[in-house]
Amino acid sequence: MSLSAQTFETGEEPMASLVKIEGPTHLELGNGSQINGDSEQEKFNSSFELVVKNCSQRFASFQVELSLEGSSGGSTLPTKWYRVEPEVCAKKPPGAETTFNVVIDKAPVPAFGQVLPLQVRVFSVEYQDLEATNSLQLKLCRPKSPIRIEFPFEDLKVYPGDRLKIPVIILNLMPEPVDVSLSLISEVVAEPAADALRLGSEAEEKPDAESATGLAYIQREWFEGGLDKQVFVPPSSSKVVEFCCCPPTSKPDIPLSQPYWFRCKAVVGDRQPVFSLKNHVIEVLPYGSIEVVCEEPHQNIGGTGWRDRVGSAEFRFDITNNSNLAQQVDVTVQTKDNPEPKLEAQPQALAESDNSLSPAVAEARHENYEDELGEAPIENNTAQDKLRRLTESAGADADRSAHGKKTFVKVNKHDSPAIAAPSVKKTKINRADHKTIKQLLPGSHRQISLSIQRLRPWFGWPRQYVYSAITTLSVAKAGVTSAPIQPVPRQHTLTVEVQPILPGWLQIAGGLASLLGMAAVWWLMPGSHHLAPVNSVQLIGNTTTVVSGSSDQTLRRWDVVESPWRALRSRLLHRELIAETNKSIQVIEASPFRDSQVAVGLESGDIELWDVSPPQLIHKIFEGSDRIFDLAFTPDAHYLFSGHGSGLVREWNLQNAEFSLERRLATGVAIAALAVLQIDERSVVAIGGQYNTLLLWNLENGQAYQLRYDRPGTTVEVQSQANYITSLATTKDSRLLAVADNRGHVSLWPREILSNCLNQQPNAPSSSQPNPFQPIPCLQEQDQAPPPKTLIHSDGQGIRAIALSDDGCYLATADNSGQLLLWPLNTNERGEKTLADSIAVAHYPDTPIRTIDLKQVKQQELLIATNGPGNRVSIHRHRGSCGD
Repeated sequence: MSLSAQTFETGEEPMASLVKIEGPTHLELGNGSQINGDSEQEKFNSSFELVVKNCSQRFASFQVELSLEGSSGGSTLPTKWYRVEPEVCAKKPPGAETTFNVVIDKAPVPAFGQVLPLQVRVFSVEYQDLEATNSLQLKLCRPKSPIRIEFPFEDLKVYPGDRLKIPVIILNLMPEPVDVSLSLISEVVAEPAADALRLGSEAEEKPDAESATGLAYIQREWFEGGLDKQVFVPPSSSKVVEFCCCPPTSKPDIPLSQPYWFRCKAVVGDRQPVFSLKNHVIEVLPYGSIEVVCEEPHQNIGGTGWRDRVGSAEFRFDITNNSNLAQQVDVTVQTKDNPEPKLEAQPQALAESDNSLSPAVAEARHENYEDELGEAPIENNTAQDKLRRLTESAGADADRSAHGKKTFVKVNKHDSPAIAAPSVKKTKINRADHKTIKQLLPGSHRQISLSIQRLRPWFGWPRQYVYSAITTLSVAKAGVTSAPIQPVPRQHTLTVEVQPILPGWLQIAGGLASLLGMAAVWWLMPGSHHLAPVNSVQLIGNTTTVVSGSSDQTLRRWDVVESPWRALRSRLLHRELIAETNKSIQVIEASPFRDSQVAVGLESGDIELWDVSPPQLIHKIFEGSDRIFDLAFTPDAHYLFSGHGSGLVREWNLQNAEFSLERRLATGVAIAALAVLQIDERSVVAIGGQYNTLLLWNLENGQAYQLRYDRPGTTVEVQSQANYITSLATTKDSRLLAVADNRGHVSLWPREILSNCLNQQPNAPSSSQPNPFQPIPCLQEQDQAPPPKTLIHSDGQGIRAIALSDDGCYLATADNSGQLLLWPLNTNERGEKTLADSIAVAHYPDTPIRTIDLKQVKQQELLIATNGPGNRVSIHRHRGSCGD
């Protein structure tokens, strides 16, 4: 058996085959140099790649360690003289390779010009038996310069008045200590164009020697402690030196917002100076504000006559730049009034260039910016990690934090609404107009004016309009990302008072004339008095009085007064409040025997008997929760019938003092309408309700008869609770019964059909029938068939109420669309009543007519009372003959 096979079976492996290392055997440190200006700076580090192969049969992760041969575990060596990336690799399967990048930052011992034997050790984190070593010869070259300067930050930003700490790292590359003179100098040197210096998010080419004369440099007055530092650096170590920069905020020494260049120079004794590898910049951020003053925020627009139809008000704004950055200033006037104002901007000269500005800023172009920006710090963890690595690589202890205070760049996004472009048409009404100063230099002052034009009204008092003048700022891309400079104040409130064209005395005269006209109209039109819709009206007292009931829980009396200047019309005058009930009034029924008594049905189900003149509650007939939809008196006023939503029809005896319940009829359907008739000397109650139910209740024998509502042979709609009879009406001699439904139909039932139905014999009682209410169905012979229905409204508008004149000459209908129609009744050759062409009495498009009452005043004159628009009671007259 071979060695590899034996290792697989036993789980043991020979040491030589577990880990394999591939890497260089010789390496030089400090043998490179980099040209920077007129001096050379050594590249004092070296790096190499190390490939580690897992030759075992296990998943393992590896780590690399360097040590000097002959040293005891590396205890005498400085810490962090090399770096390994990654420090620990991920677990790798058998046969996999891992590449480590090893960087030697400094010599483990100060032995320049010698070769040091190093040992490279690779070991597993999980398994102690996975380990391998290699030898590496490190040659230490003597550096040409004793020190090196490191600058941890590319760019620095500071607000005037803030303190910015600038760290500079000095590395001693010699085995002996050095005394270094460190300075910040105001100069730049030419560098290759490929190496770009980035300011914010804009990459620019570094300045060369010819263009350096137009740049701005740091000033000695900005630095607390000066621009020179003396520092002692131990051998093969480093030191961090801090310069504190604080630009002034007082005028005129406040620096402009732009980049300021500098370099670092270090001198050791009488040796050649050492400079930093790059040109550095301190950017002074925008600081200050833009002062905006409106001289007269309140203006008047007037004129001398009607020719001055359009007036103008001019507002002047004084704008001063108290910041350190040139700004583009926009002043926008906005309003939400209707109609919108017409605004015109007056041209003004732009500010000229300030000689005190540097060419880099004075030639900058400023434009609007709309990027969404926020508040963010200049430095981050990456810069801090860089500084820490540089100081640790030199083996030095930093005196303190390299950047003592964070510097923030605070930028704001303009949140003003979009500015509409001004129109070239003079008749165009703009939502907003604005004036722009393209470049307002620091310390300069400008004036702008905006003219607001408004159309003067003919009437009324002086009108005041309020506007908002909003100032917005924007900057050019002149070495800064954005400017957090704000206008003070950002918004001005402007008021314009517009005088009317007509003078006050003329308006007063016109107002008096209008009042007289309104008084005349009020005198001619009835008042409302009701605060909610009117549900029921009744004409009583020989048609001289109207009683109305409303959802506002009031019962009111109205007097019908003739209008001598209007021959065909009358008007109503409110007489008095009869009663205030606790519930909405649903129905009113006038007593046919006593002109001053009415029965009132409330929404709660209560029934009350009232005397109108004088107002007095006679008796509460019923108190309950069964909602009432209609009431009907017998002709002698001895009995009162009430129809309820539960399907009950109750008969009340008004002859005794108790007003007791005489009897009741349970129909099983909601009752909507009642009418009392005298047929063949029999008292009959006509009942209409849901499912188009039409019943006749014979009070003589107590039997109920059901009339067929649809004619035989016609298409009958599906019966549902949505189909119901809404209103019943009869003539004074009971010769005719009018029936209306919610589908817009009206049918006229002669007394002969009703009499034939009442003459049918009752059915034999049957105990097997579950429903105790079993009306007698009327026969369907031709002479007893229901009369044809007339469709009043082809659009399906439901009829809410109907009324017949006492002589049966006219039928009045009221519907949901607000139409009040009067139908003359004609008699055909067979003696049947038919409807002639309708007469439009009134139309209230937005008010459904819920109630109607019709009385014959004279032989050819009718009086019609209904509810009207605006919770009013309306009265109408009609004169004419029905044409019998």
